[in-house]
Amino acid sequence: MGRTIWSPQSQLQLQSIFNFIASDDPRSAESVARRLVAAGERLAVLPTGRPGRIAGTFEKLVRGLPYFIIYSVRGDEIHILQLIHTAQNFPPR
Repeated sequence: MGRTIWSPQSQLQLQSIFNFIASDDPRSAESVARRLVAAGERLAVLPTGRPGRIAGTFEKLVRGLPYFIIYSVRGDEIHILQLIHTAQNFPPR
């Protein structure tokens, strides 16, 4: 079993997602944030996902949410690099 490391950027994105949703529905914001964190942590147990659009990365669509977790694998560590909404232009041009 590995461990999950959240980059500073992914932590800021998680907080931003929470704040955006919480402005309308704090309960939903908590649920979404918990689900995103749980999905990221599960990657340390079973790193599923497709090869990413950026070399050396993988993309995991979070079931039931419109977010991708962008991550890399380094030994037994999963590095969460970004949280991307499916409507975002990714990678940026």
